[in-house]
Amino acid sequence: MKICVFVYGEYREFNYAVQSWWFLKEYDCDVYFSTWDKSVQMYPKYGICIDEAITEDDILIRIPNANVSISSIKDYETEFPNSSEKVLFHWRKCLNMVNNKEYDYLMLTRTDNVFVPLCSNECFGEVIKNIKNNMIYGTSKLITDHLNNPHVNDVFFIGEFKTMINFINKLPYKFNILNDGGSLHTNLARYILDMNLTLESIENYIGIRVVRPTIRAIKIDESTPQICYDKSNEWQEIKLGL
Repeated sequence: MKICVFVYGEYREFNYAVQSWWFLKEYDCDVYFSTWDKSVQMYPKYGICIDEAITEDDILIRIPNANVSISSIKDYETEFPNSSEKVLFHWRKCLNMVNNKEYDYLMLTRTDNVFVPLCSNECFGEVIKNIKNNMIYGTSKLITDHLNNPHVNDVFFIGEFKTMINFINKLPYKFNILNDGGSLHTNLARYILDMNLTLESIENYIGIRVVRPTIRAIKIDESTPQICYDKSNEWQEIKLGL
């Protein structure tokens, strides 16, 4: 089973998250990594002000054989003023690095996703092998919000390689949020519906959370996927004032 892995977005807490990416060792994976030359996380209300320069070495020290593209945020901040446009930019950057190679499956994951297995490696492998044509796994099924707009979480997807490549190629250069309405979550959901793709939740088999900067209170060599997962939940509680 050969898996193409697109890693995208700001570097953020990649150092912590990547330690949970057991699938890189379990399966035959090629990694294509697109990020920015700066990683900025500013939450002064919570005492968090992070502004870091990012180089290839920061990535290759964790994934030595990764194919890496680092873009200057200054060159694109005017063209891509919001996060949804940046996501599509990184997906295309990764796709351009593939150079017509063929794979069985394609995974899209943020740089800072932590993966907590909820079943055995063998079980997870069978789940992936049973992905059908025009079917995609995400962190949840497609849902509808209170305005009856479709909604999907954009942090993780996996499907057959040809299905996923077709999906990315059908997406526009960037969404016009004002004219199209909604957010990246809504616009991606609309394209999934228009392409008659079936979106299933993978979270019966693996828990996925975005690692937040509160994890830096823990040393990298002392962190575990479960600690990262718990810190992500803690971050949500902090922001909600719980």
